[in-house]
Amino acid sequence: MNSNPSSSTRASRTSYRRTEATNYSISALNPSPNLAFFRTSVETSSGTALPRLPKLWCLSCSVPTLHGITSLQESVIQSKFPRLTHVEVGGYITGDFLASVRTLPTLTHLACTNPGENVLNDQAQPIRTFFEDTPRLQALIIVCGRGSVREYLRDLDAVVLAVGEIRLTGGTYPDGRGDDYWREWQDSALGTGMDYWGRCDIFLERKRKGEVEASRRWMDDWVYDTGGDTPGA
Repeated sequence: MNSNPSSSTRASRTSYRRTEATNYSISALNPSPNLAFFRTSVETSSGTALPRLPKLWCLSCSVPTLHGITSLQESVIQSKFPRLTHVEVGGYITGDFLASVRTLPTLTHLACTNPGENVLNDQAQPIRTFFEDTPRLQALIIVCGRGSVREYLRDLDAVVLAVGEIRLTGGTYPDGRGDDYWREWQDSALGTGMDYWGRCDIFLERKRKGEVEASRRWMDDWVYDTGGDTPGA
């Protein structure tokens, strides 16, 4: 069972404490439970240079930054980030990336934003292997903008997993017409809305209870209602 607070509790606690870091001036971030590097050009060295963050439970960063963290010894990762359970990465990923993420000893939720289609189509079935080798993982979310769902819809649904495996899900964030990912996060933080982390927890619970068809992997009902077309478009 995940020891982190519920989605609503997490939001109220982090509404004024989430830090959007764009440089290395992060020595003051130790109290922050939620850290984001939103410049995807950040190099691998930024991951190895992060200080000890004992209260950090959620990290959003680029693939190179996470590679920096996973390149450390597991004991070092455990010491620097003892509560890190939720990680979101943005950018192209491969099966080798999923294998490297297994070194994060407390990881329970992984989100890959706009990861490209290769990892879904890989005949080596890296996602299935990742689940088999990482039993503590509670969810792997493939995230994209609402306008890009059709690019991932069939590929995500076609990934072959073990019978009864429900941890692979698809999520979306608002895009276009002035909406963006950060607006959704803000709504969640202020308690006026919910981001994909919260929707994922609810969706998986509904699947466990049999309230959602076992074949469904996208957490947002509109994806199936519209065939992947953005609602209202």
